[in-house]
Amino acid sequence: MLFHLLDTLTLIFLNICNVIAAIHIMLTRKEPTSSLCWIAVCFALPGFGLILYLVFGVNRIQTVASQWHSERKFNRAHPEIVEANSEVDLPESMPSFPDFPNFFRMKHLGDRVGEEKLLTGCHVTPLFNGSEAYPEMIKAMDSAMSTIYLATYLFGPTGIGQEIIQALYRAHQRGLEVRVVIDGVGAMYSWPTAYRKLKKLGVPVALFLPPFKSWFYTLHLNLRSHRKLLIIDGTLAFTGGMNIHPDNYSKNPDELPEILDIHFKVKGPVIGQLQDSFARSWFFATGQLLHQVFYFDGEAHGDMLCRGVNDGPSQNLPKISLLIRGALCSAKYSIKIMTPYLILDQSMRTFFTTAALRGIKVEIIMPQANNLAFVQWASESLFPTLLKCDLQLYYRSGHFAHTKILIMDDQYVLLGSSNIDNRSMYLNFEYGLEVYSERFASQLIFHFEEVKSKARRITYAYLQSRSLGIKLRNAFFNLFSPYM
Repeated sequence: MLFHLLDTLTLIFLNICNVIAAIHIMLTRKEPTSSLCWIAVCFALPGFGLILYLVFGVNRIQTVASQWHSERKFNRAHPEIVEANSEVDLPESMPSFPDFPNFFRMKHLGDRVGEEKLLTGCHVTPLFNGSEAYPEMIKAMDSAMSTIYLATYLFGPTGIGQEIIQALYRAHQRGLEVRVVIDGVGAMYSWPTAYRKLKKLGVPVALFLPPFKSWFYTLHLNLRSHRKLLIIDGTLAFTGGMNIHPDNYSKNPDELPEILDIHFKVKGPVIGQLQDSFARSWFFATGQLLHQVFYFDGEAHGDMLCRGVNDGPSQNLPKISLLIRGALCSAKYSIKIMTPYLILDQSMRTFFTTAALRGIKVEIIMPQANNLAFVQWASESLFPTLLKCDLQLYYRSGHFAHTKILIMDDQYVLLGSSNIDNRSMYLNFEYGLEVYSERFASQLIFHFEEVKSKARRITYAYLQSRSLGIKLRNAFFNLFSPYM
């Protein structure tokens, strides 16, 4: 009798908790489908479903970020950055941008969505694969005079990763301010971890939301820092989507690495924005301010217009998602995209299909060989809808391609760490860079067309010809696409 009473009281308690959770879900979550799924999970799995929601469904980061904003902890460490980062007046005539309405639409959107200004005098250079990017990064670290700030998701400690660890150690030994942030989950992809190696060498390094440090961090397991930033002396920076991993690098210039990617070398005033993003990540991970972050090179190093985009669950708006939607709305004739993962929610699918239906040539290249097969299966279930609306989809054969770029109308480029999936749009801390430059866009278009010429176009007939088992597998994994 007593046990029966305890069971009844436990069930009543769990149902009360589920009702409270359901109220919280309805008041805080914006997507009705996601809200309904979480409510169903809580009631279908009493107790366990509630734990799942508390761990994976609640965004506490935005609450913490709001508190830090109110305490001015998220402001730049020194007022000099605010002054030096002020917008440079754009010239009245823009000979390199003949389509002015298009340009100013995207600029206005960036001004409203982002907290950074569009800056002139910048220069961005693409570095194809680790064979070009890593030697440049190591050379820059060995030439550094005052500061080295590095943020990454994955940091493989062997091969080229060990060389980068040694470059950081040499700089630390020279007395430079070296700071490294590695994502708490990404750090665990290799063992022993780069974090342990750097710690052992005395290099200041921090983990971003390490999941098992405490219950507080475990609750943030689903929120990862996906940013890739390297800033040297405030005068040179590297950003993009490339992790630090031996699979990204081949010592033989005639051989491609196991993972293909493009990273970018950046010069000019926008470096202040990249440096500020790292300062926030470092403070987020350690509670410490950087000592020399106020300095960066504000001189012009080119004629490109650039804007850094800090994105993540701590922001009020999904900035990169909105910029992608803005590009799809603003494009006059073409959108070219390279992405390793393509998971589109209903809203994003509408933007892609509408752009294609109004005559925009929308081309998307993805890797045939994917490191996350289940993500590819989920995305394939959506391909028929996209193909019916005249999107052009391609599979790139060969090694896994991790490249992430969007090119609009041969003059606007959005690059960075963000994939086109729900995880990057809403869960990860990401960093993007807007670049307005026909010359820079033409470099990437040349690469895009070269890859496309060797890629296999995905057709509706091909998808329809696949077996029922494959179609069911893809549809099943698509059920979980909101969390991919």
